[in-house]
Amino acid sequence: MIAVLLLALLVLGVSLALSGAAALVRGPGRAPAAPDTPFRSDARDVAVLIAAHDQEHLVGPALEAAARLVPPANVHLVSDDSADRTAEVARATGAQVAETVGRLGRSGAFDAGIQAFRLVDRFEFVVLLDADTVLHPDYLDSVLPLFADETVVAVDGRLDPDLRTPPRGFAARLLSAYRARDHALVEGLRRFRRGGTPMNVARVLPSVGRVYRTSALWEIDIHSSGLAVDDFDTTLRIYREKFGAVAFSPAARAAPAGPTRLREHRRQLFLWANGFWQGLRGHDLRRDPGLAAQAVELALTAFALLLAPVAIVVAAVPGLVPVSPFAVAAALSVPDYLLTLVVALARRKPGYLLPGLLFPVLRVLDAATVLRGAFGHPSAAEWLRVGAEPEDHPVDDDREERVGRSAPVDRPARTPRAASVLAWFILAGSAGVLAVRVALTTATLPATSVEPGLVDATFAKVVGLGAPPVDGSLRVFGLQLDAYATLTGAFGRQVSTLVSARELSVAAVVVVLLALGAMAALLRIRPLVMAVAVLMLAAAGPVVAVLTPVGPGGTAAAWTALAAAAGLATVHRHDGRWVPAGAVALLVALATAPVLVVPIGVGTAVWFASAARKPFTRVWTALGALAVTAAGWLVCREAGLLAPPSSQVVLGDDQRVLLLAVVGAAVLAGLSTAWLRPVAVASGTGALLVVVAAPGADAVLPVLVLTAATLVALVVDESVGRFPAAAPARVRWVVGGMAAVLAVVGSAAGVVLAPRTARAVDHVGLAEWMAKNLDGDTGLAAPAGLWSDLQRDRARAGLPADAVRPAGSGTARPDDLVAAVGPTAVSGVDLVRFGSAPTDPDSIVVVLPRDDVGYLSSNERAAAGEQLAGNVRLHTTEDVRTALRAGRVDLRAMAVLAELCRAQEVTVASTGKPPHEKGSSLPDRTLVLSTADDGSTAAVVDWLKAQQPPFAPDEVRVVPDGVAIGWRLPPLRDRTPK
Repeated sequence: MIAVLLLALLVLGVSLALSGAAALVRGPGRAPAAPDTPFRSDARDVAVLIAAHDQEHLVGPALEAAARLVPPANVHLVSDDSADRTAEVARATGAQVAETVGRLGRSGAFDAGIQAFRLVDRFEFVVLLDADTVLHPDYLDSVLPLFADETVVAVDGRLDPDLRTPPRGFAARLLSAYRARDHALVEGLRRFRRGGTPMNVARVLPSVGRVYRTSALWEIDIHSSGLAVDDFDTTLRIYREKFGAVAFSPAARAAPAGPTRLREHRRQLFLWANGFWQGLRGHDLRRDPGLAAQAVELALTAFALLLAPVAIVVAAVPGLVPVSPFAVAAALSVPDYLLTLVVALARRKPGYLLPGLLFPVLRVLDAATVLRGAFGHPSAAEWLRVGAEPEDHPVDDDREERVGRSAPVDRPARTPRAASVLAWFILAGSAGVLAVRVALTTATLPATSVEPGLVDATFAKVVGLGAPPVDGSLRVFGLQLDAYATLTGAFGRQVSTLVSARELSVAAVVVVLLALGAMAALLRIRPLVMAVAVLMLAAAGPVVAVLTPVGPGGTAAAWTALAAAAGLATVHRHDGRWVPAGAVALLVALATAPVLVVPIGVGTAVWFASAARKPFTRVWTALGALAVTAAGWLVCREAGLLAPPSSQVVLGDDQRVLLLAVVGAAVLAGLSTAWLRPVAVASGTGALLVVVAAPGADAVLPVLVLTAATLVALVVDESVGRFPAAAPARVRWVVGGMAAVLAVVGSAAGVVLAPRTARAVDHVGLAEWMAKNLDGDTGLAAPAGLWSDLQRDRARAGLPADAVRPAGSGTARPDDLVAAVGPTAVSGVDLVRFGSAPTDPDSIVVVLPRDDVGYLSSNERAAAGEQLAGNVRLHTTEDVRTALRAGRVDLRAMAVLAELCRAQEVTVASTGKPPHEKGSSLPDRTLVLSTADDGSTAAVVDWLKAQQPPFAPDEVRVVPDGVAIGWRLPPLRDRTPK
């Protein structure tokens, strides 16, 4: 409940929402008092500078509106390398026009215009406008008086969507209301907090219609940051360098054009967020604790909003967390709607109430975009045209080198050739080979130490028998296995419950292969190279042994592959829609196998260090990532989420050594390529973790193996694609190529190390034996793994639900028979065996835990058998008489024979017991009586069926030799001699 309340507080906003709402309730009457000395200035002292790029349809109305604010001679426009008629349209209106050679971006265009038109020398104030921004006719009347304070160097207006025609379309109206609400909250905060840095932190919104004092422009240098959106950095530098203050006029109304589609909204927000985070990196937060606190609040709120949907899903799982999903959903939606209600009342805008129901969804999407903005590096020359199709963005070479290839490669689009199509078919065939081999291995690979208990718990939960407890580290994976088995009905179609559960491993491998194919397409890897890597995986026995068992490792590998594919799609397609999917996939992967937090955290730290441009930034970002990794490790360890010291794979020592050696070679190959180093370091950390913490870190092995194969494929593809001319580059090429060759050779060596095999245990035969030979009061205690198989088989055989009980659990009884698979240390008497030999690891033995003297002892039976063997009316073979004298025949059978001999001649053809009881100390419980004709057969059958317990036979049937009769094992709780 504390977490739910914390989420609600973060959604509401610790500083922004409370202060902004309070200011909105207070109303505009609390504005600062007017200065004592009158301020005299008019529009002739103000210049308007508009920056535009390919906006010929907007500059005409924008320039005409500006001419209504200031004299026409004071209106200026900078056309930033426009390819359309922007400059011609501007000149036709009488405005002063300048054109740039080469694209400079928004802030660069403003800076060029200030210098080209000598605005600092000619005017006292300058208004910097975008071509799509509309100002109220009284805008300057509200702004200029604030410059009476000599410390004010800039003034911002407030957003007023009423200045524009209401947008058409549901999405446009929704986004307009959403942005208007956020601007209202930010403006309320600025009116409430008149001191300190007026940053729009909690919603990451830039300034609107800013007016500068020209005397301060030379010192401020609005283009020094080199960012696409520099509003935040400029404001921070004003306060950091003590240039003055930035004022806010709630009466100065402006309305920039708003996005009409969600994609435009998210792209614009990304640029704003990137400008905010980049501005913070160059600002000493120690000098502004309030700004630091607000930045931390922004990050925490974004993380909380991003995790809220996941928390709702987790809370919806019964018994997983003691929180209702409705409580989490209410913590997300109710505070947000409360903010909407406050804004609607303060601004008298009831139209916000209906779209406000969808604002929480937009905030979750914005949270992902704001966090993504912390890592992007958009070009400073980028323009975003709202309301039109986004233009092709120039490629940032530095970014491409960090997240794409080792060097930017211009590969023109070409139509697929037959060879290319064939290569992709070969890759698909290779993937099919790996998936089929894993599927075939599911029935032959021995069970790991984790699988039996996990399969039993899942089976019990799916069929409603009451789930046994699952270890904390397997809980999240157990939920996924439960969902798969329930949705697909896996437990009803395979030879054993273990093979049924391993279907999830096959599905995970298929997902990984699809993700690898997507990554190959995004990275433009030659499909034949990836096909060879996949074939090596399929041929290597240790790899198949790692991918086949059902457990957290394989499923986490699938989620990790999906996260990687989503990340690459985001980077290479410049499409942020994949960020939430990738973040969710990564979070699920870490929840499935928490031990992955270490290699992924270390790899992230290396990526931060390599991506940052400033040395100090590299150090603190890398240290921060490592600190988060260590904290995550400690939290997982204290919560019991780390894997117990039990193996999750079936590997011999030679297979494990070979596997780690191949991974090491792949890591060395990856280290030779700059953009692959974070992945290589993460893989090396995972391999070290497996060596140090084995077998508790075996969940890392599937991810490790698949990542190593991908690294080798990438290095080989680069080596094939180009041979560098420079000597240092050639050395890296040779080192990477040799390491990749070593990895391929090691994988080939794995062909001779086939996975271990095991035969399926005869659980069906055991269930049939129980149905024919055990009475209703005798139960069987079965070990993990065998229990779920017997539960499924006993239902088919018609046994009661409590006939099979988990061994060692509270439901097992002292008098139960005990079943064991393979050699067992259970002391007692072996009753029945399903297998070839006692040392067979796939045989089943049923043990009576303590000697039952009354039934197993042959003393009484030997005395009775001696008398029966001498009966002159008993005709039989010498072998039967020997068995009678030795006491190897059930006492109930001898009693029936003695009673029959009193009335007639009896011929016994043979005595015996069920085939699986051969070699045990159980007496013979089956007899075959020979009869002369059908009439005598019917008479014997009628006589036998008329007998009463405890001597009445349980089975009477006519056979070609006569009549076969048999008895079940007696109740174990009945200690009377048998």
